[in-house]
Amino acid sequence: MKDDEYDKLTMERLLIQYELYVKLIVRTRNDEVEKSRHQQSLKDRENLLVQVFGKDKKLKIEQSLASKKTKQRISELAIPKDKWKRLKILMDLKKKFSHDITLQKMIKEELKANKVFKFPEEYDLYDNEENNLCKHMGEVGIKTKDLAAGQTIREKFKVLDDQDLYYLKREINASRKKEKELDEFLVGHAI
Repeated sequence: MKDDEYDKLTMERLLIQYELYVKLIVRTRNDEVEKSRHQQSLKDRENLLVQVFGKDKKLKIEQSLASKKTKQRISELAIPKDKWKRLKILMDLKKKFSHDITLQKMIKEELKANKVFKFPEEYDLYDNEENNLCKHMGEVGIKTKDLAAGQTIREKFKVLDDQDLYYLKREINASRKKEKELDEFLVGHAI
C-alpha cells in the first residue's frame, strides 16, 4: 500500500471494518451451531422413530410418505376418521354371538365413550353443564350457578382498574409538566 492509502484509512473506518468482521465471525459461528443442532435433532428424530416403530415399520412409513405428494397426504389427513368403527365391528360380532355378556358390556362402554359430535365452534359457544342447568332449571335439587361471586369480582376489578388509570394519568401529567418546565427554562436562558 502507498502512503496515500494509509491516510485514507482513518481510525473510525478501521473500527467499523473490525466491527463488521467480528459480526461476520459471530454470525458464521451461530450458523454453524444452528446447523449442528438441526442435524442432531434430525438424528434424534430418526432414532426415536426406530425405537418406536422398529426398522421395518419405519422403512414402510418412509416409503409410503415418499410415494405420496404433499397435497395427497393433506387430503387424506383432512378426511375425518370413522369414530364408530369399533362399534360397527362390535355390532357385527353381536349378530354372531348375541348372548355374550362381555360383548354387551364392551358395546355399552363404546356407546358411553362416543358422545354426540359437536363442531369446534360449538365447544366455544356452549357449555354442556350450562345447557343441562338451563334445561332442568325448575327441578328440585339441581345446582344453579351463583352469579353474585362473579359480580363482586368484576366490581373489585373495576376499582383496581380505575386506580391504575388514575396513577397512570398522574404520572403522564407529571412527566409533561417536567418537560414543559425544562422547555421554559431552556427558552428563558437562550434569550
